[in-house]
Amino acid sequence: MQEAKALFTESLNLYRAGKIKEALRPAESALGIRERIFGESSTTVASSLSFVGVIASDLGDNDRAEKLYLRSIAVYEKLVGPEALELANPLNNLAVLYKDRGEYREAEKLYLRVLQIREKALGADHTLVASALNNLGLVYRLRGDNAGALKIYEQALEIRERTLG
Repeated sequence: MQEAKALFTESLNLYRAGKIKEALRPAESALGIRERIFGESSTTVASSLSFVGVIASDLGDNDRAEKLYLRSIAVYEKLVGPEALELANPLNNLAVLYKDRGEYREAEKLYLRVLQIREKALGADHTLVASALNNLGLVYRLRGDNAGALKIYEQALEIRERTLG
């Protein structure tokens, strides 16, 4: 397990340094080790699935990223439930992928779910709630619903003003 942790840390450091392609191999290795140890019965596996998905998406392999995000979401839902805060990140990642593909209805559904999870777990006045609102507003704007987008953006701004000053 220490080897997986070291590989994951290496991958994360490479990713943060902008070395996306180089980050993939250690991330995949860490995921493989964790899957051999835990199967799909660990939130650590779910987290690794999501991270490899992010890397795959950044490298343009959106089909692979989608599959990894969906697996991550399934593991989290099974282990911590459908409303757990841990689900918000892979759901958000999948929503970004759908938004970028122009699949706005699917992205909207996921962003609404992220918003609901974050509001319940963190409270309505949290910057991550504002971020979820901002993402939702972007989808509305891309769909041509400028009035809806403006309303959502204003909500996000109000939260940020209250929390950040």
